[in-house]
Amino acid sequence: MVVKTVLLVASLVANVALAGLLLGDSPEAPVLRNAAAVPASLQTGAAASYYDRLLALGLNEHEARSLLYAESEAAAAKSVPRPEIPYWQTGLAAAAGYRLAVVEAQRRVRERLEGFFGPAAAQLPEFAGAYRPLDIEFGFLDSPTQIALNEWRLRRASARLLDAATAAPRAGADEAPGASLPPMLSASDAFEYALRVSPLADKLRRSRVDFTEAEFRSAYAALTRAEEAPGDLVAQLDARRALREALGTQRFERVWAARDPTFEALVQAGDQLGLDGAAVQSAYSVINDTQERLLALAAQGGLDGARSADVIRGISAEERQRLEDLLGTDAAGRLLRARDEKLWALSRQAAQRKRERTAG
Repeated sequence: MVVKTVLLVASLVANVALAGLLLGDSPEAPVLRNAAAVPASLQTGAAASYYDRLLALGLNEHEARSLLYAESEAAAAKSVPRPEIPYWQTGLAAAAGYRLAVVEAQRRVRERLEGFFGPAAAQLPEFAGAYRPLDIEFGFLDSPTQIALNEWRLRRASARLLDAATAAPRAGADEAPGASLPPMLSASDAFEYALRVSPLADKLRRSRVDFTEAEFRSAYAALTRAEEAPGDLVAQLDARRALREALGTQRFERVWAARDPTFEALVQAGDQLGLDGAAVQSAYSVINDTQERLLALAAQGGLDGARSADVIRGISAEERQRLEDLLGTDAAGRLLRARDEKLWALSRQAAQRKRERTAG
């Protein structure tokens, strides 16, 4: 942007007569005499005066607007002194503060342009640099919303850097699903945003499944419903069934594995046993099927009483037998132990978090 602006300014002042007026000793046009003479003020009145003087010198409206924008950016840049970045420290909070100062300076440029030209400033081609979309992945948003979104994301990132620099994590760091969605977005735009940048969407993209766009959106919606109601067994079952229907059994299992912490434990145990990825995935298919059968039983209220205990033992015995038929007795036992140990660890972590919340 800076290079293009410099080239544009250079071409505009190439005319010798005009250069004499703008750069010479005329008291009527001292504003471009040197860098120090660039106005630091970004007030609307100063913009109007500067613009009128450029027109009086014979520039057309396109040329005058281009120089006004260049001058506005130069004035804004002067208001943001470059900090000394302590690269040897963690967090780089100074860099975060600098980025926010740049955001504020850009806001002042837009306010100055809009104060003089009104809302039409956003549509004028000479000012496109102040309003252009900030990221190709957010092209579904209009320019003002993208600008607000960019500022919101920078502030959140800066807050995290400051937390890291001061070793003082803020309360609520473990946010509930949806808590990190930008507040300036409508519900439909927030969904589009989450499809692009949320941790859940990243998990889906890393699940080794070749989605169509419609499948990805359906899978994301189903998993979001499951994450928003972690204790609702019916919601969990519905999410699993919706995913299986949309993707088929094999791709469903890959997607579910990407969000299932027990799958990582199976992979690690499989590596120790020398199993390849296909064998581990086949074993996970058996274990995942067992999990769904137990989930369905729990959703029906069937985990209480002696009869249900017999049913659970039968399901577990069938699971072990299927794994032994697939991988052998030793490998089946190792994988099941790895799964159980991971589940116990997760249970202890959940209990600890609950105690901490209660104590707090």
